[in-house]
Amino acid sequence: MIHIEYTFDKNINIENLAKQTAINHYEKIANIENTKEINKNENGKPYFKNIKELFFNGTHTENLTTIIMSKHNVGIDAEYIKERKFLDIAKKYFTNKEYEYLKQSMKLELDFYSIWTIKESYIKMKGLKLHNIIDSLEVDLEEKIIKYKENLFFATFVVDEKYIVSICFDREDITEDKDIILYLKDFSFNLIFAYPNYPDMQILTFLS
Repeated sequence: MIHIEYTFDKNINIENLAKQTAINHYEKIANIENTKEINKNENGKPYFKNIKELFFNGTHTENLTTIIMSKHNVGIDAEYIKERKFLDIAKKYFTNKEYEYLKQSMKLELDFYSIWTIKESYIKMKGLKLHNIIDSLEVDLEEKIIKYKENLFFATFVVDEKYIVSICFDREDITEDKDIILYLKDFSFNLIFAYPNYPDMQILTFLS
């Protein structure tokens, strides 16, 4: 079970959104008191000091703040879609196969941000530094697979036609793919990629 929450309210930061999500959706283990303290590891990965069985990660870009939360280790990254030197960045940080794929891509902007956010969501799940992105994993958008990382779930979304968001989820003790359920508050997250299988997506508005 994975909850994804987001906001365009500049007054709500990642920590506030995480506390709100924990209290609203994990009321059996989270409350106002034990969500007060959020610490970070040496590379900046946040965690609830007093709730060991709940994981979250967050990201902010432009006006979007979004978090992912689960009882399993998770990571999330978001990027605002804008023009960059895509191939120069890819040559430096991506695998040769990813770089060659992007050179031929007819949708370079979308593919670049998909690969980048997938890689960074993994780095953030592991609590590593950004430079570790170079040796992290390989994204094969042509075959729609993630290479060299087993027991992980990945998904990528387009949000508001302005952002690319990717998540990474540790599914090591998940026995069946049907047990991967994404809970979202509305239809703003448009799923464009998932590996190894498409998840069950539930809209909380229709469940309440």
